[in-house]
Amino acid sequence: MDKPIPIRLAAPPIVEAVWELRFESESDSPVDLLPGILFERVGERYNQIQRLPAADLPVQALQLDPNLRHAPTARLASGSYSIQVGRNVLALSCYAPYPGWKAFKSEIRSIAEIVRTTSVVGRAERFSLKYVNILPTEKLPTMSPLDIELRINGHDLTQAPTHVRTELREQDCLVVVQVGSPAQVQYPGERASVDGILIDIDAIWNAQGDSFWETFEDRLESVRDIGRKLFFRVLTAATIESLGPEYS
Repeated sequence: MDKPIPIRLAAPPIVEAVWELRFESESDSPVDLLPGILFERVGERYNQIQRLPAADLPVQALQLDPNLRHAPTARLASGSYSIQVGRNVLALSCYAPYPGWKAFKSEIRSIAEIVRTTSVVGRAERFSLKYVNILPTEKLPTMSPLDIELRINGHDLTQAPTHVRTELREQDCLVVVQVGSPAQVQYPGERASVDGILIDIDAIWNAQGDSFWETFEDRLESVRDIGRKLFFRVLTAATIESLGPEYS
């Protein structure tokens, strides 16, 4: 029987939420102008701009090396948000404390509209919504808060240092799921780190045809819904209850 899905949590374990857009760009494309265009449009909010190491690499290397093709070359920051931009990628990150889907979606729509209306970005290839979560726990390693079974020759891996990555097909999305224990995170502005269990859900939608922007908002909601439901399916009912669920 499927567990009921909360509409929100009083204590969301989200460390970082990321909306990523990947797009085409030719070697002679003026896509390098994109950080400046973004700064001109949202510079009042994103008033810190940083050149990243990949910016010093030859354009040909960025285009031909699969490991570098989506490497960001510039970063714009604004409090708990940041935008990272490369020749074939733009990523909007939101750091803890998570402001909720309504606020995050509004920021996504704002940045997406700038990208959609600029002439320096080529055809959109895909977008994804990724949520990185940490469930704090004193007893490590353990995966007891998760609805998961892992055994090798009778050995229970949920009570051993274990990290697992898998890919699932959910409707028309590819969802990359990573869980691991022990894991550690340091929140922005905090000196102390938090130990716990990693739950990383990355829901990816690949564009089909030329209707990317026409269906973008509907797709954004559906991709978020797929990732959200899978996240709660990973948790035990007791873990969900400990996070202060609110139901409609």
